[in-house]
Amino acid sequence: MSIRNTSIFMVLVCFFSVLFAALPVESDDASLCREIILKNQSAVVTLEVVAVNRVSMFGEERKSENKSEATGMIIDPSGLIVSSLAMINPSEFFSEIFSSISAEGDIKQSGEITGLKILLPGGQEIPARVVLRDRDLDLVFISPLKKPDKPLPFMDLNQISAPALLDQVLLLGRLGVVANRTICVDLCRVRAIIERPRTFFVLNDANNYGGPAFTTDGKLLGITTIRKLPQGAVSSSGMGNNILPVVLPVADVAEVAREALAAIKKKR
Repeated sequence: MSIRNTSIFMVLVCFFSVLFAALPVESDDASLCREIILKNQSAVVTLEVVAVNRVSMFGEERKSENKSEATGMIIDPSGLIVSSLAMINPSEFFSEIFSSISAEGDIKQSGEITGLKILLPGGQEIPARVVLRDRDLDLVFISPLKKPDKPLPFMDLNQISAPALLDQVLLLGRLGVVANRTICVDLCRVRAIIERPRTFFVLNDANNYGGPAFTTDGKLLGITTIRKLPQGAVSSSGMGNNILPVVLPVADVAEVAREALAAIKKKR
């Protein structure tokens, strides 16, 4: 190819690159997704966790205190929040797996939450406590120590959404302090639907654990959690065979949430 023809070719490549870059890609879908974000982002919060972790190896125990952040979603105007237990207290969640795959239980891990705060999008910090844990479903419910001065924005759990394979799902979360805890979004597709022992949706690129998942019609699908095998079924062939990121349907979240609200009322 001559220099002249090469130059013409490069000009055409640049022209079409700019042209196609300027064209909107699924603009209708993007517009719908932005509406979902604007409507629900106030109910997506950051949880600041202080935990004491203990690791016992061959008779020796090591203890450390760690501060971390996780995403949660407000599901009641009283400030009740649901999140992923694995993100709030990883030591507690993975303790069964580690003890099962270690030789004769030589390695044991545990964690205890010693401090918990809800960080609202506007910057307000609310001291909180754990109300209820569901280890099988990887759920943790968190409530403010004191009733908020005014009702907080929350997500309605009374919704029904049933996406099919390859349907799009929108995941909401919050970035870390380095990004000023800005709302973040992942747009995924359903790659599998597990039907037994209960329904779980498996996405092609699940992130934002503890945050809400929406179908593109704006309905709340559920919460992103981690599915793990029960202790007796844990395989020693690798962690990837024992855990799986999934979306737990909103109906299952609502069922356990009723228990959490009942526990709060009973304590008051």
